[in-house]
Amino acid sequence: MPYYLVYPLFWRGVKAFGIERAFLATVFISVLFAAIDFAGMHNHVSNVFSLYGLWCAGALLAEWRASGRTIDISPNRFYCAVFILFACCQLAEKDATRIIIDWLCGLFLGAVMFCYQVRFSKTMVRDRMVGMLMLATLMLPMMLLAQKLPISGSRKLLEARIVLSAAAIGVFVTGRFSLRGCCTAILRPFYKAGAWSYALYIIHFPLLIFVAALLARMHLPRILLVVVTPLIVWLAKLLELNLQHVIVRWMDATLRPHTNN
Repeated sequence: MPYYLVYPLFWRGVKAFGIERAFLATVFISVLFAAIDFAGMHNHVSNVFSLYGLWCAGALLAEWRASGRTIDISPNRFYCAVFILFACCQLAEKDATRIIIDWLCGLFLGAVMFCYQVRFSKTMVRDRMVGMLMLATLMLPMMLLAQKLPISGSRKLLEARIVLSAAAIGVFVTGRFSLRGCCTAILRPFYKAGAWSYALYIIHFPLLIFVAALLARMHLPRILLVVVTPLIVWLAKLLELNLQHVIVRWMDATLRPHTNN
């Protein structure tokens, strides 16, 4: 919610300096607040803004996607990077500091989303075999770390997740399935809500907190929170599609809500 509230400032910076420079500024802010956390001065503000760069990375990817910007890359390099990030997320899941875990997870999800900006070079059968060999080679040190690191939880379950993730990514390396196609299929049900998701994030939290407190005061079960969901959705749609472009004209006079027909 705080990210959405300060988003107009980020967008102002984008219009003034370009999205790449605005994004680098948010990365600097995130590193600064992360340093405050590591220095032992942890607080709610540092907890929120140490991750702000990850949120703005999503805006950067969306802008690149909208402008059709792409990068040529070998599928072997891309998928191996995705595997490394996922394996590191699993290794750090329970025992690393919260910021490190969140950054790793954010980088992994960002790498997956980056598949929309990637234009894969053509691969022959030999290249795919090399990719599978690269995955197997990378899996060995990850398995060794899973056995040697002082972690909590089940080591066998951790090892199984690493092996299964390598196998799943190996399917994409062989070219039998497209990661971009799989992501699109998973996200398609959420496309229609995308046009008013900004308002949804601002509205849902205060309403849920208010109704939760009201239910507690009336000694009613919190499961009844589901009753307020239609109101949240309706208000979000009203604010985003009917009021926002009138109230906040300076954000972008040419920006119009996207609709899916």
